[in-house]
Order: sequence, then structure tokens, then C-alpha cells
Amino acid sequence: MQQNERIRSSGPYATLHIADDAPLEVAEAAYRALVKSAHPDTNGAQSGHTWMVTLNLAIEQIRRAAQAKAARV
Repeated sequence: MQQNERIRSSGPYATLHIADDAPLEVAEAAYRALVKSAHPDTNGAQSGHTWMVTLNLAIEQIRRAAQAKAARV
């Protein structure tokens, strides 16, 4: 990949800062890393709670999509 190329991502993948074609394992790792700073017990702010909810929704969407894909195979 050239330096000026960007990885495209959208929806829950963009939330986790990963590419749309990233495997579930990468999504799980990104989620765990982001949760460390977003957890309300760590952050303590209402914005931390909102970010945590957003992260939880994103990983659940990715998990459901991976399960659906596995069921089709």
C-alpha cells in the first residue's frame, strides 16, 4: 500500500478504526483496545458511557455479520 492510500471503512468497522474486510479477530482486538479508554469506570464521564455504548453496538454488528457469513458456508 502506498503512503497516500487509505483503508476504506464504514459503519461499525469505522467505529473500531479497522477496514471493512478485517477478520473478526482483528475487530475483537480493536474493540478490546478501545474499551480500555472508553469504559465509564475509567473515563468517569457521560461521554465515556456514550462511547462505550457505541463500541458495544459496533462489535455486536460485526459479530452478527460474521455468524451470518459462517452460517451461509
